[in-house]
Amino acid sequence: MQSSTKSVPPGWSTRTSFHYPLSKWKKDLRLWLVTTDLEPHQIGPAIALRLDGIPRRVADELAAAESDISTHALASQLTHGRYEHDGVSWIPVPGWELLVKRLQEQFGELSMEKLITHLIELFSF
Repeated sequence: MQSSTKSVPPGWSTRTSFHYPLSKWKKDLRLWLVTTDLEPHQIGPAIALRLDGIPRRVADELAAAESDISTHALASQLTHGRYEHDGVSWIPVPGWELLVKRLQEQFGELSMEKLITHLIELFSF
C-alpha cells in the first residue's frame, strides 16, 4: 500500500496503521508531492485512490460534498480545493490538503497509538 512512483502517491489504510502510521504516511506524501509530475488538479484524486477502508470513505465524502449534481464524482473540493478565511483574508486550500486535514482530524492519533502512549505513561509512573 505504501509504495509509490512519480505519478502514484503512497497509499494508506487504518489496517496498516500499526506498522505504517498516519504520521509516516504524511511524511512520505510530502516527499511524493515535491517529486510528482501530476497536475495540481490531479493530486487530490490520485491520493484518494490510494486510500483504503474508512480513510477512502472519508475521501469519497469529501469528493461528494459539492458534486452531488455533477456527473464527475471527483470534480469537487477534492479536485479544486476551496477558500478558507485565515482571519485576515481568503486563501486557497488545495483539495489534497483538505483531505489530509480531514484524515488527520479523524485518524491523527489512532487508538493503538494512544493506547501505547498511555501504557508507557502508566508504567513510567
